[in-house]
Formats: sequence, C-alpha cells, structure tokens
Amino acid sequence: MPPVKLNDESCFTDKAQSYVPVIKVIVHKTHIQEWQPDAIAVGIPLNMDGSESKMSPRARKFGKRIHGRFNLPFYEADERLTSFEAKNWAGKLGH
Repeated sequence: MPPVKLNDESCFTDKAQSYVPVIKVIVHKTHIQEWQPDAIAVGIPLNMDGSESKMSPRARKFGKRIHGRFNLPFYEADERLTSFEAKNWAGKLGH
C-alpha cells in the first residue's frame, strides 16, 4: 500500500518525528468509517535487543490516541527489521 497522502504530500517520512499528520489523515479521509476495522495494529520500533527505542513511546502514544478517538483496540507489532525486509523485497522486485 502506498503512503496515504494529504494535499499531495506524503504523511509518512523516513524519519518519523510526529504521528500527528497520520491522525489527521485518518480523521479527514474517514478511513475508519470506510474500512470499519475491528482493531488497529501499530508498529513499535524496538532496538535489536528488544529494548525500547527513542520512538517507541511515540508509537505507543499514537496507538492510544487512535484508541481514544475511535474506541478501537490497538495491538503492538514488533517493527524490528521491517525496513530491512522491505528494502530486500524492493530489491528483488527491481525497485
């Protein structure tokens, strides 16, 4: 799935500094109403040893905000090596 866009600008960046733009996209695009999910999965960026990274609390806060706003449960997903895996697959696909 490509990044969600708002006003032709990507809301996802290589160095996530804030999850606020993502919440705005969900609210403005009404994805929750359209997709009617049972829950939200939020990737938690952990260090390779399993300890919390600098961004882990922000990711968790994002999940809690989604839960509070839409009354949906959120589940944490381990984000370790996901960028590596995505780059690996992109290379295999010629991107």
